[in-house]
Amino acid sequence: NQISMAHAMVESGNLAYAEEAQKALKTALAVDNEDPFAWDLLAKSYHQNKNPGMSAWERMYEECL
Repeated sequence: NQISMAHAMVESGNLAYAEEAQKALKTALAVDNEDPFAWDLLAKSYHQNKNPGMSAWERMYEECL
């Protein structure tokens, strides 16, 4: 499953996985855009990738669910 794979990538803390995790999470969210765990992981991946603006945006979206 895309979310489980992305979870492992994000939690590894390896920056090389951040973009791949984002792609996997975007694919998963295209199917179910109301999954707060996926939104949380997406925000974390943006934060790891030094993109605080997108991280904040994803966190805001998660809070709206």
